[in-house]
This record gives sequence, C-alpha cells and structure tokens, in this order.
Amino acid sequence: MESELNKLDLVSKLDIAISEADSLRGVIKIGLPGLLEVLNRENGGIFIPKTYKKREPIWLTLSPLDAWVDGNRNISAQLLYEITNFIEGKSREEKSYRRELFQLFPLYWKQEIQAIIVLDSKDIPEKDLFLLNLVRNSIARELFIHQTKVTTISSEQYLTTLRIISATQSSELNLNDVQLWILKGIKDTFKGEMAGLVLLDPENPSIAQKKMVGTGSEWLINDTIRFEKGILKNCVEKSLFYQVVDVLNDQMFDYETDSCRDITKRSMICSPIIINSVTVGVITIYNSPHTPLDAFDQGLLVSLATSLANSIYNSQLIQQLKIANADLEASGWELLNSRNTLRALFDSIPASFYIIDRNYALVAINRSRATRAGIAPNLLVGKRCYEALHHQNAPCPGCKVAETLYNGGLTSRNQRFWGENDTSTEWEISTYPILDNNELAIQAILFEQDVTEKRHLETELIQSEKLAAVGQLAAGVAHEINNPLAAVIANAQILMRDLPKDEDDWIESVKLIEIAGQRAGNVVKNLLGLARKELYEFLPINLNESIQNALNLLSHELLVHPVTINFDPGEGFPMLVASKENMQSVWINIIMNAIEAIGEREGNIIVSTRYRDGEFTITIRDNGPGIPENQVGKIFEPFFTTKSPLKGTGLGLSVVHRIIKSHGGRILVESELGRGTQFTILLPENKQY
Repeated sequence: MESELNKLDLVSKLDIAISEADSLRGVIKIGLPGLLEVLNRENGGIFIPKTYKKREPIWLTLSPLDAWVDGNRNISAQLLYEITNFIEGKSREEKSYRRELFQLFPLYWKQEIQAIIVLDSKDIPEKDLFLLNLVRNSIARELFIHQTKVTTISSEQYLTTLRIISATQSSELNLNDVQLWILKGIKDTFKGEMAGLVLLDPENPSIAQKKMVGTGSEWLINDTIRFEKGILKNCVEKSLFYQVVDVLNDQMFDYETDSCRDITKRSMICSPIIINSVTVGVITIYNSPHTPLDAFDQGLLVSLATSLANSIYNSQLIQQLKIANADLEASGWELLNSRNTLRALFDSIPASFYIIDRNYALVAINRSRATRAGIAPNLLVGKRCYEALHHQNAPCPGCKVAETLYNGGLTSRNQRFWGENDTSTEWEISTYPILDNNELAIQAILFEQDVTEKRHLETELIQSEKLAAVGQLAAGVAHEINNPLAAVIANAQILMRDLPKDEDDWIESVKLIEIAGQRAGNVVKNLLGLARKELYEFLPINLNESIQNALNLLSHELLVHPVTINFDPGEGFPMLVASKENMQSVWINIIMNAIEAIGEREGNIIVSTRYRDGEFTITIRDNGPGIPENQVGKIFEPFFTTKSPLKGTGLGLSVVHRIIKSHGGRILVESELGRGTQFTILLPENKQY
C-alpha cells in the first residue's frame, strides 16, 4: 500500500514537472524518464510523428537520454513499419499494440495522436496500467500545448513587428537600418532561423543585392549577386507567393541565389515585394516551423511584406526628397554666390551704374553712383532717378533714356557738372535696354563714366602736338636767334664798360638790354630742351657740393632780395650718380622760383639733404605766399605760369620735372596759401656705379 502511494506521489510530481517544461523537447526529456521510473522499466522510447506542418519526426530513447534523432535514423525498420501502420489507423482504436519484441502505447489528446510510447514486450501489472494512463495523459496534454504554440503565429509578435514597422517610418533611420529591423521582426514573427531580403538592381534586373539576418542585430550577409535563376528568381518573375518544404528536392533551387549562411536549409517561404505594381524584390524566411503556411498566415506575411515595401518606397521618397532638398540648397547657395559675385562686380565698377524701369524708378544702383548721391544704395531703390540723383521734378534736360525705353536703342551723351571753386567734371552717359521675351525694353541700364581726365589727356595730347611743332620751329630758328642775341649781349656789355661811371641812367638802360638778351637766350635754350631728347652724362657727384655750387651762383640774387637761405646738408652720403649740369639747373630753378615768389618782403628758404635706404631726399621749403590749391596740379605743365609775361615763360618747373624723371626720381609739392611751399625731390642711388 505504501509503495502505491509513493508511485501516486511520483506521478503527481511528474505531472507538475511536465506542465512546467518550457519547450516540446523539455516535455519529452522529463516525461519519458519519469514514466519509465513509475513502471520500473530501464528501456523505452517516444516517437513524435510529423503531425503538424509536416515537421520532421522526433525519436528519443532512454539510453542515452539525450539521443535526439531527426528523421528515421537509428530506428529499426520493423518498429518504424509498425508505428506507421498504427498511426495510419490500422489499429487506431487500440489503446496499446503488442508485438513479440515491443509494445506501443499511443498518447491521444483531442482525438489526435500526439506521440507513441515504445516499451519492451514485458507485461505491465494492472495496478501500473492506471498510473501509465495518468502519465500518458499529462505528456499528451503538454505535447499538444507546446505544438500548438510552435505552430501558431503569435498575434503579440505580429503586432510587435507592426509597431517596429511603424516606428521605422517615423524615425531618422536610414533605409538600410529600416530594412534590417523590419526583416528581423518578420523573422521573429514566423520563428525562422534566418530571413533574407533580395532587392533588384533598378538598372539591371540580372543583378540583385542580397541581405540576410539571423539572431543578431546586424546583417550576416550583404552582397551583390547575379540574379538569373533559382527559387527566388522564379518568385520575383511571377510575383507569386512561394513555399518549399524541402528545398533540396526542389528542381528550381540554385545554391548561389537561394542559399544562406550557417544553417542547413530545409524549408523556404518566399513573398514578393511589390511597389506600384512592380516587383522589386523578395522576402525569404528559412526553416520556419510554420512551413507550409495556411491561407491566414500567408495573408499575415503578405501584409508584412507590403508594409516593408511601403517602408522601402517611403524611405526612397524621403531619400529622393533629401537629395532634391540638398540640390535645391546647393542651387540656392550657387544662386546666392552668383548674386554676391554679380553684386561685388556691380559695386566694384568705378563708373556709375544703375538700372531703372519704364517709370524711371531705380531697380538697382551700384555703390559708386550711390556715393555720389550721398545715400545708401538700398535707400535709393524704388525712387525715381531724376528726383533721388539729380533733385529734379521731371526727367533731366537732355536725358535720352526715353529713347532706350521706348525704341530699344543705345544712346550716349556728355554732360558737365559744376562744383565748388568753379571746378567742373564731365560725364559720358550711355543707356542700354533690357528686353523681355517679346524684345520690348522693360528696363534701361544707365552707365555714367567720368571723362574729365580723358578730356584733360586729350588736351595734353593737343598741347604735346603744339610742343612738337614748337620744337620743330625752335630747332630751325635757334641758330638765327642765338647769333643776334649774342651780338646784342656782347655790345651791351661793351657799351656798359665804355660809359662814364656817373651816367647812371644810361648804365641802367644798357643793363636792362643785357638782362633781356640773357632772358631771351634762356627761353631758346629751354625750348630746345623740350623739343629734343637731351643726352645726359651720368657721373658720380657729391650732392651737397652740387647744391652749394648752385647757391653760390645765386648769391648775387641775395644782394637785391631780402631773403635768407639756410642749407642743412646731411653727412655720410654715398656719391650720387647724376648729370651734374642738369641737377644744378634743378636747384637753381626751384630756389629762384622761391626767391621770386617771396618778392620784396623778407623771407626764408631752407634747403636740406638726407639719405636713407638707398634713396636721397632733398627738401626746399620757403615761407612765401604759397600756391592756390587748384593750381598745384598744373605747375609742372609746360608754359603754365602765374608770373607776368615779362618775368616767366612757364618752362622752368617743366624742365625740372623732366630732369628728375630722367634720373628715375620723383618730385612732390606741398603748398598752403599764406604759409609757403615745399618741394621734395626723391632720387635713387644708382646701383650701377
């Protein structure tokens, strides 16, 4: 009695252990050893047929306990034959099936055989048959429960996959990650060992990208393959859902196209990916326990494949939108750069430049013209040109822009503007039309160029032509003029010597004759200097000695003018390579001009020399009346003079300027009315000496 109670307790504990098993094989591993222990048997086995989804049968024997066998290996042909007959119904109603070497006990649940218990042929006591039936029911119940879990698509997992798809749609994931997470969700939903994604090359359908995902969170395979044959190729070409229970026995199977890594393929579920009625790829689930899927599960997979197709399509649209936005942004930057370049060019033009419409309103204006108006360019846009720029109430007199706006022609005119101190500037104003598609002028460009300097250069050119004529004349008559002048000067000097000392009036008159002759000779000499290119003899000279000699020659002028000359020579100078006579002429001309400018009032003239960094600096400063500002720029022009006709010819400073230039130097002038004038001569040290 105690033994029976112990066995009942063992059966109760076994039932609890079986119910707590977490897998189909866990049920078997716990149930078979427990059953043999209840029956006091050492040998036995359990056979689970291909009842659900044509899954391969499982055969387990007690020794060794973990000898799991897929298929029909290690099971005798006779035993397999008897089990097959028993399952197919030849002995369906029997609760056991006995043969000479073994006996079979079916495990029923809901009128379906869940498994077959195989025991040796020894008789089982009547009291143990009751316990056997209890354990059989426990094992059958749990086998049914676990097989149902395995063979039923989890609605929770399906919803999880849908949530993943939804999340990827609204995330910042790139297309590659979207494909990875959706495909992984599909694999988990159908409990496949691996899932694959094949996408056709849009340009070449015989090439495809193949991706595979397993238990990890990264692609196991991400390669480009030739896509010309195989199960997957057939699925794409026909756009049909396709299932293969045993791929090795399928004639369409192609190893390169259909194979996957790290697992032995037994089954494949293929669902085409269709975007806008075009098949662009295929989803594949390998070794799913649900193979083959029923109609309902097929619908689930097709819906997930459609969701993946939509995600791919949406991601492609987003990517295209990003590219379009990037292109648009790049175009915007290019347009902005072009605008800035054109604006910089527009504002950098030194001439005045602006655009008006048919109502004379300013459309654009460059900085040069706005500066002339004294208003910022942006404040001028929109205002009428004649009001904002010329302070007129109507189009300016002589304005030709109307001809351009209404006839589309080009015009040009000159206009002179007067400023302070009677100074004027001359502008050349040109107009150009801006045409629309109908070749009608809708705007006009006005180009205003200051031609004052141009006119000045034209005047100088005319003056140069005059000088050339004077030079030709001077060369012809110099000899004829010099000879009479020499006679006049010589006779005046003889006459002055022969006159009595007390004849002051006669002496003064003769002296004036001599001075006038000498002045006429200097005029001829200067004319010849301007008319021909003089040949300078450059020799090393002492700059301070050259200036001192010039001062000595002018000492007689200091006797008749109340002027003091102070000479401040520098020290330690190198020799200056220059033309001695011409440089002395420079000093005499400038100092003589200073003496004459000071006139009869007391004055000071300061002459200084300095040397630094290979350059001589000579400064001649006086405290005379100074030169008017509007005349400073003209003093080096030939024949320009502020002296009376009897005192100056306007050639002295012109000769000075020419001599300094021929020595590679510069001459600068600064003057202030009432305070005096300063000339600064900069001469380079001749390195060839």
